[in-house]
Amino acid sequence: MVPVLAGAAILIFPLGFRLTCYYYRKAYYRSFWQSPPACAVSEPHKKYTGETRFPLIFQNTHRWFFYLGLILNVILTYDAVIAFQKRTVPGAT
Repeated sequence: MVPVLAGAAILIFPLGFRLTCYYYRKAYYRSFWQSPPACAVSEPHKKYTGETRFPLIFQNTHRWFFYLGLILNVILTYDAVIAFQKRTVPGAT
């Protein structure tokens, strides 16, 4: 049970980073909110609010997922370097 929880905890950061990525926003804005339905169609909204209201305010978490993922990558890189170092055990041949 513990390895599954650890794996899920580690995947939260890259998954959050990808889901809030600018590249994917166009796809799911159109699929979930039909906004805009096509490039040649004008916006039906009277006022553009951008990402300042719920639920789009969560898109601003993109940079924080990046920072947390970067910290995780530093820790995992350090762990890999330590794991691949040759260690000698006293008394071993």
